Amino acid sequence: MVCHKSLQLVLKLVLSFLFLCSFTSASASSVLTRRTCDANPVSSAQIAADLRPFLSKHAVVVLPDDQEEWSRLTARSSGPKINPGYLAIVEVAAEEDVQNVIHYANLKNLPFLAVSTGHAWAPAMNDLQNGIQISMRKLQSVKVDDSGNTATIGGGATQNTTLKALAKVGKRTVHGLCECTSVIGPALGGGHSMLQGQYGFSADNIVSARLILANSTAITVSATSHPELFWGLRGAGHNFGIITSFQTRVYDVPSGPHGLWTLTILTFSPSLLERFFETWNDLETTYPDPEGLLVLDAMFNRNPLVDPSNNPMITLIIAHEGSNPIADDYISAFQALNPTFSTQESSISWELIHDKMGLGDPPVCQLNWNLYGVTSPSLQEWNVTNMRENWDFYKDFTTEHEFLRGSFYLLESYGRGKAMDLDMLEVNAVAREEREKHILPALMMIWEGGEEAEQVIAGKVADRARALMKEGVSGATHHTYVNYAKGDGSESLEEMYGRDAQRLRRLRVLKRKWDPENRFGFNAPLI
Repeated sequence: MVCHKSLQLVLKLVLSFLFLCSFTSASASSVLTRRTCDANPVSSAQIAADLRPFLSKHAVVVLPDDQEEWSRLTARSSGPKINPGYLAIVEVAAEEDVQNVIHYANLKNLPFLAVSTGHAWAPAMNDLQNGIQISMRKLQSVKVDDSGNTATIGGGATQNTTLKALAKVGKRTVHGLCECTSVIGPALGGGHSMLQGQYGFSADNIVSARLILANSTAITVSATSHPELFWGLRGAGHNFGIITSFQTRVYDVPSGPHGLWTLTILTFSPSLLERFFETWNDLETTYPDPEGLLVLDAMFNRNPLVDPSNNPMITLIIAHEGSNPIADDYISAFQALNPTFSTQESSISWELIHDKMGLGDPPVCQLNWNLYGVTSPSLQEWNVTNMRENWDFYKDFTTEHEFLRGSFYLLESYGRGKAMDLDMLEVNAVAREEREKHILPALMMIWEGGEEAEQVIAGKVADRARALMKEGVSGATHHTYVNYAKGDGSESLEEMYGRDAQRLRRLRVLKRKWDPENRFGFNAPLI
């Protein structure tokens, strides 16, 4: 998932079972159907006893009575709102481990869910009860291939691990912003990035993947191996299996000044809201940014480091790489609005830019906090009148409910350029609307504690915020970035995967072929 926080200086804010079911290491020839065994309830201890003999040396089975490890592996940034019911957690350490866990789960009719770092927020994950978590965290490898043009990355590798490993050899790849989240998770739904304008979405850069299917078979998916599935994997990938590793394009980090970033932060009085969004619209119309070098993020937020009275404000962050006259014009235009605060830092390396933006440890990375994300339909331009209404609502609910004062509206506009290349529609399943609507607004409610009354209040705020944001967009054209969607029926398939009926049929055919029982169905399933 993409996330945001401001510049650190200023804006911190499966043995016994063998005899019962002839269990063997899962492979294409040894997979048994669930009908082979009865589906009697199984205990956590039985799962551990059954699975351990068939796991690799470094794989670990964690049970609820190991409170420290259990807490570590079940902590979520969206807790306690998202709380799947696991009987056991398997920290896999090899591809075969994933196969064997799925094979066992199928034999015992247990649901399962792959988890890397625990940042997905689809409420349907709560429907998983008496199941197995497949923890991908040990699959952290990052290796640049001999060609120097691609890297092979583990299915559990975080963005921080990947960024640092590639930077050591002068390379980079397209991934999201929050360093605590996985690389492959967001990429399966498209994958927004600070580099998307230059190189396209994360999904556009995947060259191949090792995929474990619902029947526990492991296959390679690429342009020459299961090409139709490869098309669907990149844009709707969470519907089809678990990726244990993948190959993605990498690029040289530009040398010298061309590879250094500049970060500008401005804050504005709410009285300037209309002029602020009008200026933004005018700039994006005038400068299409074909090279995709410009990133804009804004927030409605409260920040006592800037305003000791902690009044709500409008914050804008402009990030660009190298010398960029377009960025200079953007900065000048917003400076002309007389911001209440302004700061700029330059000569920031690619390796450090995410940290400088506060993305090494942003709110979405705070495990076991309440993170309630409310997404809006994506936009092509700002509806200025609707943004005033959203501002007034934000000011009112953060004034009335003190526990929600750390919440903020996130207003993202990443580089366009290559991300808007419609020729890629034939290459992968990222929706046309995702390429045409580059603005992603969302409300992020963040607070500590487990008070039920606060959850109720937050739910009511979320309902109103969602309705209000949708009022600013024609219903016939609603599109929500699938990685930001609730995926529980609140959004239609058309809204998440695109309104092209032929493409949606194509995805449904793939889902029925590769996961007919919807084993991978806890996040915006296609069936």
